[in-house]
Amino acid sequence: MKNHGFSGDELYIGAHSLGGVMSQIYVKGKEDMFKGLILTGSGLLNDTRTIQEDGTTLFDITTPTLTLSGSKDGLFRISRAALGYWHQVTNINPKQAGLHQYAIMEGLSHASFMDQSMLPSAVVK
Repeated sequence: MKNHGFSGDELYIGAHSLGGVMSQIYVKGKEDMFKGLILTGSGLLNDTRTIQEDGTTLFDITTPTLTLSGSKDGLFRISRAALGYWHQVTNINPKQAGLHQYAIMEGLSHASFMDQSMLPSAVVK
């Protein structure tokens, strides 16, 4: 990046839907390189977390993450969003409190985070 004129050192990755999955795979092992990860219409992968002896959730991805879900997503199930919120906020191990934030935004759909013209008409309906 520096070879192409980028002089900053605060890199964030923002990704939507399947891009959120790919971005987590990319970031893994490069946590020191990125300041944060922003997921929309996606969520932290199930295999990035474990339940500890005390019952709390601990993630092996240490890049600070903001996950944004819409309450009317339509593709990313609301139950998956609720599960993500529970693991990332409610049940998070105290060592990682605040590291993986989660917001469910009332009324937003999967397409709210992108250009709706990219979606099949059945999904838009």
